[in-house]
Amino acid sequence: MKKIFSVSAVIISACLHQALAVDPPTGFTALFDGTTLNGWYGYNPHEVVGLFGMALDTKLAEMRADFMNHWSVGNGELINDGSGPYACTDLDLGDMELQLEFTVGWGGDSGIYLRGNPEVQLLDRFAEYDPAEPEYRPHFGSGGLIHNPPQTFGRDSMLAFDAVPHAWQQMRIVQIGARIWVYLNGRGVVEGVEMENYWNPGQPLPTTGPILLQANGKPVRFRNIFVRSLSSSEGAEFVSENQPLPAPDFCDVQYGPDAIQVLHLWKASSTEPTPLVVYYHDGGWWGGGRFQRRDLEQLQACLDAGISYAAVSYRFSFEANRDGFDPPIAGFNGDMARALQYLRYNASAFEIDKNRIALYGGSAGACSALWLGLHDEMANPNSSDPVERESTRVTCVGVGSAQTSLDPVQVLEWIPNGGVDPAVYGVTAEGDLTAAEVLLRDRDSLLPEINEYSPYAQVSSDDPSVYLYYVYVPEMGVDQSDTAHSANFGQGLYDCCLQLGVDCEFRYSGAVVEHPTFLDFAIEKLNPTLGFSIVKKVTVDAYVRGGEYADINYGTETVLACKTVSDPTSKYNRQAYLRFKGLDSLDVKKAVLRLKVASDGGPGDTHTAYFVSDDSWTYAGMTWNNRPALGAIMDSALQVATGSWIEFDVTDQVTTECNGDGKLSVAIISDGNNYTTYHSDEAAAAEDRPELVITTDPPWTHIQYDDFESGLGNWTIGSDASLYTGGTYASDGSNALDLQDNNNNSVASTGNLALSGYSKVQVDFDYVCVSMDDSSEDFWLQISMDGGATYTTVEEWNLNDEFVNDLFYYESVTIFGYTLTDQTRLRFRCDASGDADDVYIDKINVFAQ
Repeated sequence: MKKIFSVSAVIISACLHQALAVDPPTGFTALFDGTTLNGWYGYNPHEVVGLFGMALDTKLAEMRADFMNHWSVGNGELINDGSGPYACTDLDLGDMELQLEFTVGWGGDSGIYLRGNPEVQLLDRFAEYDPAEPEYRPHFGSGGLIHNPPQTFGRDSMLAFDAVPHAWQQMRIVQIGARIWVYLNGRGVVEGVEMENYWNPGQPLPTTGPILLQANGKPVRFRNIFVRSLSSSEGAEFVSENQPLPAPDFCDVQYGPDAIQVLHLWKASSTEPTPLVVYYHDGGWWGGGRFQRRDLEQLQACLDAGISYAAVSYRFSFEANRDGFDPPIAGFNGDMARALQYLRYNASAFEIDKNRIALYGGSAGACSALWLGLHDEMANPNSSDPVERESTRVTCVGVGSAQTSLDPVQVLEWIPNGGVDPAVYGVTAEGDLTAAEVLLRDRDSLLPEINEYSPYAQVSSDDPSVYLYYVYVPEMGVDQSDTAHSANFGQGLYDCCLQLGVDCEFRYSGAVVEHPTFLDFAIEKLNPTLGFSIVKKVTVDAYVRGGEYADINYGTETVLACKTVSDPTSKYNRQAYLRFKGLDSLDVKKAVLRLKVASDGGPGDTHTAYFVSDDSWTYAGMTWNNRPALGAIMDSALQVATGSWIEFDVTDQVTTECNGDGKLSVAIISDGNNYTTYHSDEAAAAEDRPELVITTDPPWTHIQYDDFESGLGNWTIGSDASLYTGGTYASDGSNALDLQDNNNNSVASTGNLALSGYSKVQVDFDYVCVSMDDSSEDFWLQISMDGGATYTTVEEWNLNDEFVNDLFYYESVTIFGYTLTDQTRLRFRCDASGDADDVYIDKINVFAQ
């Protein structure tokens, strides 16, 4: 008996191993043994709703008896003929991980019930959408929680990643409580979405229940069905490593009549309309989807930067071809253009700024994003559809691994072993010729389509700024290992942009660029408001030099120099010092020190910003020998190119100074011997001078603004003041305030400002002084809380301290410590010696907090 049992066991084991395509992974149990229906029975929960007692028992018995009429086993597969009861496990499961493979035929539709609750959908994503069955949306692919409410995140798969029908698909499902994670062919398509209780809406899911495989009208097959239960600690660990993705504020918004024309939008927190990044996904115009975990970092970075984020679903090439577009690219590129126009048309509802929009795309989506961003205006002002009247022009466009040309001849010049996807033009194989060969043969006849849809053909001098990112290094005219994502595409477009004067950055491995990421680029171009940004221009600065120059002062130079050599006593060593004031009592959210490079000595050096605690140094007296001691390192940054801004995060120290003396001194020191200079506070262009950009929280309220181009606006002037209209001393435009002399008439004042309830006032303005001829000549900013009966001076600007003649300055003053009233007034007063001494003030902005 032992011998017979042993042989039988070997035979059974061998049969089971042969039936299972793979062994269960470690820790998993096979729910299907590959040879029998053991562990499964027939059950359709929809057919027992409302049944009780004998009627219920009879129906349950019928379904069990009918099970083997519709479910069978063959070649290690669990097969359903498309009808009959569902296959239900004997086993009830709670938190668990399920792995299986499935295949559906053309038009197939099945599902997996978890804890007896419907369902993770399995379908043929290549089936046509039927408007009569709006809940069946095959174009989004398998994996969605189909019975969750419409227009909720996870109701449909995030990306279409199904292989062609009849092919085996791999699916992994993790369930922790009510939250579901679904992975299709290795890609997350639903991540951390709560499954709704279908049977008892609004109630929690059961803590345990069976798995059911649905029979739903078309044949379906399963194999390699494995499961493992998860302990509470295993579940908690999984959730911590796979946090649910954030649901969009606007989910599945329909931007066009086709069912696939939907988008998600995540709103940045703001009291004002925000900039917007519109994302077009990759996938070869054949697959992919609007959002997945890899996009989370960029989404969150956009939201943190005050930029809203939209992700667009569009028709794939085979769908556009099926819908009659000739060429198919007209369909999916047209979808992307309409999505942009729809967002603009609904800017108020989405609370976005329609004039600050950036496009971003990856791979195929990048090609289309480039086409849209570079294309001439496509708005149709005469259209009966108001969406089509909206502009398609944008602020900037960024792409990752874009195909920048769809001209097969041009692509072969750049990438000899490359090519263009013939499907975008609807080209197919003919006889012995491949589709690619047919495309090359017919290229000349297709030139109108190529010139319309190839991004390269759209470049013109009036195009928005472009950011190109590639993983690889360009090698023009050399075969490439990844022909679809070669950096040669980037080089070709970059050269074209440079030739036509289009602002373009080209980032690839080893390239030195101004902006390390597209988001850095977009933030600068879109200029989002994070709370309220205050720009403090440097108060004083100077650089010092070692060796025989150690006692020489360089405080009046137009540049700040940095260089470090190995010998600390060398004359080649140079260090820069800067001081900012007026930082008192600000609620700092972020502070960034920015210096513009006047000349770079080459890449590779790191520049470091040191805190300097001694604020007593002067720009006219500073030398190498008396320079103040260095404190802690605040931040470091790699050298950037001439004309670019280098930035240092100095938030912590600025926060300290805002609660202290309101002054910040900084030293900038290089670690290398490249000679680098930055524009100083004596630079001819005020916008080039060092600045401290402080973002405050909570935001400030805008009170008034005057640029004097239409007159005095909100300001009243005395007899020794006038409206200047000559242009030379206006910081922008033709007009400015002109204050002269030193008496009670040398003033410009606001009317009463309703500032009761506020604690601070911020005054920003530009100014230039002319003919101030001694250090006692200056001008003041004053405040009154009694309607102008009395004034208190809050800040003054002195010759050779805060300014020199004939240079424009930007100033930002924070006034606090006063009980503001609804009779608060502001006043500028000149303190000069005669009518020939002038201060010109322009672009005055007033805020309150």
